[in-house]
Amino acid sequence: MLAAVEELAQKVLSEYEKRVLILYIDGLKYKDIAEALSKREKSVDNALQRARKKLRGAFCDRENY
Repeated sequence: MLAAVEELAQKVLSEYEKRVLILYIDGLKYKDIAEALSKREKSVDNALQRARKKLRGAFCDRENY
């Protein structure tokens, strides 16, 4: 299952979205991710929302085949 998520992430997420998602999964808070990437917290929030939406859509599409 994890391999399937990683494969989908490589295909559908931008480099920025992947970096933000990895840091989030590693346990960093939005503020810490923003500081690490020299971005605003809102940018981090937006990237995570996009990543979730893209992964959810890609995973659902994959399940329908």
